[in-house]
Amino acid sequence: MHPFLLLIALASSKFEAAAALEQQQHQDRCATNSDMYQCHYDIECIWCEKQRSHGRCMNWTGRPQAGETCDPLVGCGGHRNQNQCDKNAKCKWCTAFTQGWPFCANITEDTHLSASCDKPIPAHPMAAQDVSHPQQPLDRCATISNKYNCHYNIECIWCEKQGSLGRCMNGTGRPQAGETCDPLVGCGGHRTQNLCDKDAKCKWCTEFTQGWPFCANITEDTHLAASCDKPNPAHPTAAQDVSHPLTTAAQEPTMLELIVENKAHSFGKSLYIARGSSSCWGIPGLAPQMDGSYNLVPDEKNTVCPCSKGSSCDYASSILLGFNFDYSWDVLHKFEKQAAQVKWIGHGNRTKDGNIAWTYSCSTLSGSNPSWKVTYRERPAKKSYAKLGYTVTVEDAAAASNYSSSLFLM
Repeated sequence: MHPFLLLIALASSKFEAAAALEQQQHQDRCATNSDMYQCHYDIECIWCEKQRSHGRCMNWTGRPQAGETCDPLVGCGGHRNQNQCDKNAKCKWCTAFTQGWPFCANITEDTHLSASCDKPIPAHPMAAQDVSHPQQPLDRCATISNKYNCHYNIECIWCEKQGSLGRCMNGTGRPQAGETCDPLVGCGGHRTQNLCDKDAKCKWCTEFTQGWPFCANITEDTHLAASCDKPNPAHPTAAQDVSHPLTTAAQEPTMLELIVENKAHSFGKSLYIARGSSSCWGIPGLAPQMDGSYNLVPDEKNTVCPCSKGSSCDYASSILLGFNFDYSWDVLHKFEKQAAQVKWIGHGNRTKDGNIAWTYSCSTLSGSNPSWKVTYRERPAKKSYAKLGYTVTVEDAAAASNYSSSLFLM
């Protein structure tokens, strides 16, 4: 064989081997996720279940085992990478604000309050509507194809039936034959604040972690999990079984309070906080608050990630946040500049009584943009429900400025 042809053949075989290795690595990465929510966080992975089995995570290019039912790959939701999604004129590539999950959605779906997308909503999304029904209103819930975005809208409920992807519908709708929908009973059945507050037994609340609004029983102690418009009763646990006085406390989530100070010149750009990669931290892990602060919410029950050998801890977790400057209209992030990345790390130690005691710290990763100075400090939390408080300050590297631009969650 001619040396040149031999060289091409060798290069081709190496390329095929590299491609196969990369595919295998993707498959292995999915296979290491033993939790359904961690699996769904990776767009290249799907969750499969079969009767009497815990379930498993696999790459979307894989094949289900006998008897398994996996996440369906149909419609826009079936596109598992941005290239495939954007090639479909009916779809757009989005990133959820709350969970940080990337997903492909129908281009007519109104996601501006729950996700950032790379295609705008068409000016006339109902152009193809049946002209014989011109006054038929657009059901906002029906345009939502994702279960998590459906639950973000209090007016919507999620319905599922065997062998179906599931659908989002307004709470006033009726289930189809064979469907099982979110139950509308008790305080949880009130889908508006007005109806909730009219019921003396109920209160309207907003979750700290996901930011979802909901109607709860007024005796429910939610002060560590949500903010509500009615105070908790003076003695909400009066009827509690005294033989289990710590049951409620054991389920309270740990939260770290984060305040971001933007003192940098951004020349028309805004500062965006982007949730990056995480390890055993939990979903969503980062939640924006009404006062402009953020809650970092680690999953202290996750013991999948052990500490490295020789270290003084038993378990570890981490989350990475990016601090980026960009224009609000730059949906493709072509002009985005990252100031820095800050990493929060948790270390857990098993105590003699079988519980796990967690401590937290943070650090700025190397490779930060020299144009900005990003610092952090740990402080006592201002909110009673938070375990610790952190303040991250972004300013010009040369000198601090009085200029401050707006702050958003990416």
